[in-house]
Amino acid sequence: MFNVEFVAIIGFAYIFVLFLIAYYGDSPVYNRERNYNGNLVYALSLAVYCSSWTFYGAVGTAVVDGLDYLAIYLGPLLVFVFGYPLIRRIILICKQNRITSVSDFISSRYGKDRRIGILVTVIAVVGSLPYIALQLKALSSSFLVLVGPAARADAGFERYFSENISLVVGAVLALFTILFGTRHLDASEHHKGMILAIAFESVVKLLAILTVGYYAIYLLLEADRNLTLPQLFSLESMSNAFGGNTSTWSSFLTKLLLSTSAIFLLPRQFQVAMVEARDHHQFKTAMWVMPLYLILTSVIVIPIAISGMALMPNGAPDLYVLSLPLNANNPTIAMVAFLGGLSAATGMVIVAAISLSTMVCNELVMPYLISVKRWQILRRDNLNEIVLMIRRVAIVGLIAGAYGYFALMDNNTQLANIGLVSFAAIVQFLPAVLCALYWQRANRKGVYWGLIGGAGLWAYTLMLPTILSDAVVADLFARNALLHPQKLLGFELGNPLTHGVVWSLSVNIVMIIWFSLREPQSVIERIQASRFFNAGMQSSDHANMLGGQSGWVHPDALRILAEPIIGARNTDAVFREYQSQHGIDLTRQKQADPQLIGLIQTAIAGVIGTTSAQKVISDTLLGDDNHLEEVTNFVDETSSVLQFNRNLLQTTLQNITHGISVVDGDLNLVIWNDRYLSLFDYPEDLIYVGKPLRDLLQYNADRGDFGDKDRQGAIAKRLKHLQKRTSYSIVRRRQNGKTIKSTGEPMPNGGFVTTYEDITDSVHASELLRRANEELEDRVQARTQELEVLTEELRRNTRSKTHFLAAASHDLLQPINAARLFAHSIAERRSEPDAVQQLVHSLDQSLVTANELLRALLDISKLDAGGIQPNRVRFALGPMIDSLLRDMQASANDKNVNLRSSVDDVNVSTDKQLLHSVLQNLVSNALRYTRAGGMVTIETEVLEQNLERKSVRISVIDTGVGIAEEHLSQIFNEFYQIKSGEKQHSRGLGLGLSIVKRISRLLDLNIRVESVFGEGSRFTLELPLVDQAVVSSTSSVAPALVESDILRGAKVLCLDNDDSVLTAMQTLLRGWGCEVTSVSGYKEGLRAISQQPFDILLADYRLDYSETGLDFLCMATAIDDAEQAVGILVTAEQDDSLSSKAAALGFMYLAKPIEPAALRSLLMQSVRH
Repeated sequence: MFNVEFVAIIGFAYIFVLFLIAYYGDSPVYNRERNYNGNLVYALSLAVYCSSWTFYGAVGTAVVDGLDYLAIYLGPLLVFVFGYPLIRRIILICKQNRITSVSDFISSRYGKDRRIGILVTVIAVVGSLPYIALQLKALSSSFLVLVGPAARADAGFERYFSENISLVVGAVLALFTILFGTRHLDASEHHKGMILAIAFESVVKLLAILTVGYYAIYLLLEADRNLTLPQLFSLESMSNAFGGNTSTWSSFLTKLLLSTSAIFLLPRQFQVAMVEARDHHQFKTAMWVMPLYLILTSVIVIPIAISGMALMPNGAPDLYVLSLPLNANNPTIAMVAFLGGLSAATGMVIVAAISLSTMVCNELVMPYLISVKRWQILRRDNLNEIVLMIRRVAIVGLIAGAYGYFALMDNNTQLANIGLVSFAAIVQFLPAVLCALYWQRANRKGVYWGLIGGAGLWAYTLMLPTILSDAVVADLFARNALLHPQKLLGFELGNPLTHGVVWSLSVNIVMIIWFSLREPQSVIERIQASRFFNAGMQSSDHANMLGGQSGWVHPDALRILAEPIIGARNTDAVFREYQSQHGIDLTRQKQADPQLIGLIQTAIAGVIGTTSAQKVISDTLLGDDNHLEEVTNFVDETSSVLQFNRNLLQTTLQNITHGISVVDGDLNLVIWNDRYLSLFDYPEDLIYVGKPLRDLLQYNADRGDFGDKDRQGAIAKRLKHLQKRTSYSIVRRRQNGKTIKSTGEPMPNGGFVTTYEDITDSVHASELLRRANEELEDRVQARTQELEVLTEELRRNTRSKTHFLAAASHDLLQPINAARLFAHSIAERRSEPDAVQQLVHSLDQSLVTANELLRALLDISKLDAGGIQPNRVRFALGPMIDSLLRDMQASANDKNVNLRSSVDDVNVSTDKQLLHSVLQNLVSNALRYTRAGGMVTIETEVLEQNLERKSVRISVIDTGVGIAEEHLSQIFNEFYQIKSGEKQHSRGLGLGLSIVKRISRLLDLNIRVESVFGEGSRFTLELPLVDQAVVSSTSSVAPALVESDILRGAKVLCLDNDDSVLTAMQTLLRGWGCEVTSVSGYKEGLRAISQQPFDILLADYRLDYSETGLDFLCMATAIDDAEQAVGILVTAEQDDSLSSKAAALGFMYLAKPIEPAALRSLLMQSVRH
């Protein structure tokens, strides 16, 4: 056993040696000509994969699981032997894009999405914590084995040091990692010193494990002198040794998958294999070095395991490498084994912490600091120190987190199991990486949710059980067996590792496929997918990340921005490379072109990551306020694809609709497209690279393109113009009829680029437009004349309307004025009954005239405004005419005129109400102009126009005064009245026929008039029949309504909210012998009905408090005592739908102002009913 101080001194001394090697590797003395390590050093550095897990834990796995441990070595071996195409593509992509980590790689492929970079970083950090904790556990356990239990029993420093060895080891590793990896800043350059130290450690741990293995064989042979070396490695011997293990094929294949993914996806492996590689050719050395390394390491495990089981059956298998020499009292071999384990652990922790701190800095911290604009982090002079400090803090945080996990995890967990948990986390990157390389349709949303789903299930099914003991897990999920992390939904899948890997990877893959197939890719995703997919298939220069928009950026602004981040030396190198490639003196340039901006962005991405670099350029130089805006804010899709993939350049040129040609400074043709050849009908063998432009012009002249001009003079003129390097634009018509527009611009380095556009269609369209303009002018002139005619007609209509209003106001004032005079006369002559009766009659006639005039004016205004729309229905014509004659019979009786009809029993289709209004006006007009003893007749005649179409002619015939021929064309005008002595006694309004004309035009009734002055008139109109069935005509004479006592004793309830109307109605009805009850309210009317029955309910529509007479009638007729009462709705509302509503409810309808005769007729009809 060793004392604590000695072991500590040996450990620190060894770490100090590593530091000296790293320092030497970074010094100019080592490999000063190259900025990278040699192929062998690079290949040996890849052995950082063999951590303390493989140094110590592989033996424990072999003892517990038998040959299952070989899967951890077989997976990487297969990658090195067969995986060169895959590794080559990844290295090419990393070099072309200055990718600095696995998170940078994945986020760059999927649209440079910061969310994906953050998610990958978090998964990598959380997944690496168990692995780093494994190193702490291995070093702590090996230290305690060396010092023995005596040191832990002693009081004082040795006991404290022994009990807190994990914390001490973590602190030392954190300090050593900071000294190794954060002494200088440039994550894209090669860490020569660190890689050299890692390569040295790889040699040390290989020699150490081989030494212990050789010593284990020696111990076995010494213990059993009859045992030979062939017998030791025979199948029978290994079967006896490992026959009791629990290994299964599912476990073996799972570990094989995990180790295959881990060898290039672990953050530390990605760092040394991809980032630190000079190019993909270096990997060819690793293709034979690493398989040999892995074979030696894996084979030597067998004798150590067999020796340990034979000589130390009760010992800890994970520590056989140390305990075997100690048990044999060989401290030298034990110290060699300790140094080998120390090399394995420190190498892993150093590289893992450096790679993870870079990811944390570039993906988490720096983007946040840059987004807080008030901090202006990019303008700080000490930006380098800030980045270094962030990485140092990240390293300390990672080691502290690993120590915390070490303190929480089950101490009985095997080292191998802890490592496999980390591998299972990192394997979640595998679907995203493979899709990045081989499936262009994969998109950021699918990868984002795939990583979330896979990582979530990994944490639940694998990481959680390592923190909690088996007993705690069993107790927590005793009642929820389906949620058991190792038996999710009841599936065990062989073993917990296979269970967790299958569940997490399945969900990961399904989410990627599901969202990728359903969601479209953005432009930048398609561009990046093309770049990744085609990597290795072509040579590629630095991609221009900003496409074709640089903004107004001076080169000095780029230099000022880049120097604090990548250093003055690197900035000068980028500028020199650009100038040498393009032959441009940047000191004379006023504006940086997109390619220079792309080079600077790529260089900055090497330090702070692709995502942060893109935001730096957009925010600082282009003034873009959007966080991580897609590339589409800088350039359209076509120009981006051209910059990212040079192979698309020629294809793009061929698909441009314009012809393009480029000549160099010597006026020789260097670039063209097929459109250029087709526009000028050039033969394919005529054009070649370097073709003198003079020869082409001569060819054009010889075939007559220059017309009758001096050919040589025209050629010399064109060449001279190009030599002056001035822009030009010309249009010329070729002999084949095509019109070509040529636009030329000089190029900075000499030469001209010219575009050719076939504008034949445009010229033709311009000619057509010119002709169209001329035709348009003629049409405008003609339309102007039409408008003048319409304007004159409008003036006439205005004058007519003015005359109409003047006449209407005159005729409306006349009866009102007469009514006032009659009323005054009645008041003065109250003592003369006969005179009063005559005045009352005259007063009534004046009010009737005013009422008729108002109704006529209202009808005309509705018809002129288009407010009346025909409601065509099918109905029988005879009953409608009979109803009309009954309504008009009272007026006919007053004039002693005989009113009769002869109507066929036919069906027609038109607006029934409007047709009734036409016939009513015609009959009323006929009655007005027919003398006493005369006759007014309505008759119909069926007209058969053809076999399929029939119509009916309706005639209104009177024996009146007739109309003179000179008046026939004007009788349908408003207020037109024929002067006649007979007419003065029954003067009309002059509006009836005007209404008839408007309605006839609306219903297409084709009204005509025939008249003989002094004998009478005939008004006819026609309308189509609905069917062909015609019944023989019936002749009828409307029954004369005679005065009777039929209304005497009739009980009438009058409801109106106007007291004056109630008083007038009550007086009129009582004069006819009715018993009248007047009410002014809804409730008052219902109360009256409940007290006595009524024959007739007369209700006004508009009542107080939003109540209506229609509601009252409905409520009243629902009362038992009023079921037989006839309801009549009276209203002044000009709403045609009210009559329909009343009829639908079974009530009669009467419009205000009320005609007493119409009211009496309606009441008599109601009483008879």
